[in-house]
Amino acid sequence: MGRTSLRLASHSPPKAASSPPANGGPAPAVAASALSSGGTPTVRAAGPTSSSGLFMASPTPSGSKLVRFTPVDVTDVALPADLEVKLVSHIAENIHEVWSKGLIDRGWSYGPVRNDEQKKHHLLIPYDELSEEDKSYDVELSRDTLRVLMKKGFGFKKTGKDLSSKLCMKLDERYRQSNGYLPRPLDDRSVVLSPDLLMLADMLAENMHNVWACKKMADGWTYARVNDAIKRHSPNLLPYNDLSEDAQFSNRNSSLSIIRMLSVLGYSIVPKEELRTSNASKAACVGVLLALLLAYYLHFHFLADEHVQK
Repeated sequence: MGRTSLRLASHSPPKAASSPPANGGPAPAVAASALSSGGTPTVRAAGPTSSSGLFMASPTPSGSKLVRFTPVDVTDVALPADLEVKLVSHIAENIHEVWSKGLIDRGWSYGPVRNDEQKKHHLLIPYDELSEEDKSYDVELSRDTLRVLMKKGFGFKKTGKDLSSKLCMKLDERYRQSNGYLPRPLDDRSVVLSPDLLMLADMLAENMHNVWACKKMADGWTYARVNDAIKRHSPNLLPYNDLSEDAQFSNRNSSLSIIRMLSVLGYSIVPKEELRTSNASKAACVGVLLALLLAYYLHFHFLADEHVQK
């Protein structure tokens, strides 16, 4: 699961982890191994991961099974520079604000040291005060989500004004933390998503989890029934559909917030074919306009020449 859900559901903030190699180079994988109750799988080196994902043996009520985490491969997708500038940083900051509100809604509050039993979290702080590591995870999540959409055949069409500066949610004082922090997520409640976009949100949520799982495993994390940041154990190294409802909800909430924020920023998610058709229509209109301007120019000069000859 992505950082947003990871912090909530597994209660283990992400560590600096190397992503699976972009060009299919070797990366750690987890071998299938017999699991006793509460046991962990054995890590070994195994093959490229850009297409096959990472493997892990996870417990089930009947024993253990082989799990493969396979994120969408976006190594061949480049985000256009204008979208990088206009979208990524805004989405990343809102991801943190949405996560903070969600965590507070579930009874958590700020504490200088993380304590899962007392529901205290040290990352309930303003986005600007996050470490570069925590910021970079949100930025990567934003960028990769947009790249996944492009990989799946969608593009981004500018359809309206950027309303982000006018739509910050005004939360009441019960959300204010002891350190003074008051989350300010964008108020995207007025954004209505089509059934197709809701299905996209489900796909993005599962992919966020697979990306998170691969990064955690590449950094040496393994499955255990109890989370332990020191031993690098997480109960959420499971297939997405086997996660708790709370964990799945948090992932889906993150993906929905990204899709809705695109609308708030004035963009629509459209199939690339529709985008190409729209661009072709614009090009045709521009061509017609230029032809009319040229005809007007030639007609004007023709009249001017006649006047001179007279």
